[in-house]
Amino acid sequence: MMKILHWIKDNPLLAFLALLAIVATIFAVITLWRFTGFSTFDSSTGVIGDTFGIMNPFIAIAAALITFAAFWVQFKANEEMIRENRKQQAISRFYEMLAIHRENIKELKWMQNIYSKKILIYAC
Repeated sequence: MMKILHWIKDNPLLAFLALLAIVATIFAVITLWRFTGFSTFDSSTGVIGDTFGIMNPFIAIAAALITFAAFWVQFKANEEMIRENRKQQAISRFYEMLAIHRENIKELKWMQNIYSKKILIYAC
């Protein structure tokens, strides 16, 4: 339940579109029975497809809204994945450069001079 509330807080537009699609579908069903006067399906109502034909625009709009919502969520997920990938690449590059630096330090030769200070002799 908390995940759903968090998602609604993060994506208010998509939550609105999903709610709108659900309401439109319910409205289409209620409209079919309320305003056409058909309470049962028999030979007087005609083919069931003709009876439900009134609902096609509502169902199509709801399907379009849900499809848009699915593409939008995928778009946001892709953006997040790209950000995480860039961050991971930067971290990987940092540790690779740190390893190279450590190898360079190991290859340096140090020598103590007469004043007890280390001096660099040469780098390999």
